Amino acid sequence: MPRFEERLSRFLMQEKGDALISATGKRLVSLIAEAESSIELEAKAVALPLQELKEKTEAFKQNAASIVQEGEDTELLLRGEIARLLARVEDDLRAFAEENLPILLRRINAAYERHKHLTKKKLVEALNRELEASVKDIFSSWRDREQELVAANYRRITQRFVMRTNCIINQIERLTMNLFDVRITPILEVEPFTSRSKHYDPRRI
Repeated sequence: MPRFEERLSRFLMQEKGDALISATGKRLVSLIAEAESSIELEAKAVALPLQELKEKTEAFKQNAASIVQEGEDTELLLRGEIARLLARVEDDLRAFAEENLPILLRRINAAYERHKHLTKKKLVEALNRELEASVKDIFSSWRDREQELVAANYRRITQRFVMRTNCIINQIERLTMNLFDVRITPILEVEPFTSRSKHYDPRRI
C-alpha cells in the first residue's frame, strides 16, 4: 500500500502534473515569442511611426508580462488542487487500512494455526506468503475503485486548468490584434489529460 501511494504521488505530482505545466508554460512562452516576432515584421510592413511603435511595443510587453504571471498563478492553483487530491487519497488509504486490519490479522492468525507445526524458517515463509496474498486480495479491489476516483477527479482538475490556459492564450491573441492588428496563428491549445491520453497509463500506478 505505501508503494501504491508513492507511485500515485509521483505519477500525479511529478509526471502528469509537471508534464502538463511544463508543456503549457513552453507554449505560452512560444506564443508570446511568436507574437513579438510577428509584431516586428508587421511594424516594418506598415511602417508605423517610431514613437507609436515604441508605445505599442511597450504596452504589449507590459500586458504580456501580466498574462504570463496569470499563467504562473494558474499553475500554482493546479499544484494545489493536485496536492488536495493526494491528501484525499491518503485519508482514504488510512481509513481503508484501519477498516481492514482486523480482517488481515484474522487471516494471518488462521495461517499461523495451520502452519505452526513447521520449522521456524518455513513458518515465516508461509506467513509471508499469506500476508502477501491477503494484502493483494483485500487491497486490489479498493485500489481499482480508488484509481477510478482519482482519474475522474484529475480529469476535472486538468480540464479546468486547460480552459483557463486557453483563455490566457486567447488574451495574447486579442492583445496582438488590438494593438497591432496582427493575428497569431495557429492558436496553441492544451489538450486535457484523459484516460485515452498518451500521458495516462493506469498500469504505471
